[in-house]
Amino acid sequence: MSDITTILTTTITILFNSSISLVNETVTNSLATNATVIPPTSDTNVPLWVGFIGCLIASVFFGSNFVPVKQYSAGDGFFF
Repeated sequence: MSDITTILTTTITILFNSSISLVNETVTNSLATNATVIPPTSDTNVPLWVGFIGCLIASVFFGSNFVPVKQYSAGDGFFF
């Protein structure tokens, strides 16, 4: 988690310290110029079933979004 906060802090600092002058058409950056931040990779592999469980949970919660609406009759067939 600290790696993500370090990357975000660095990125936000670069954005705040950057200055763009449209009059002179110059871009200056006080921290880095043309630097690419590559996040660290993780050596742990997530099992495939975790993705299927996540899809199932998302389907249940997104699919049940309109269930309470069904108890009220709209009359014309269109509701929400």
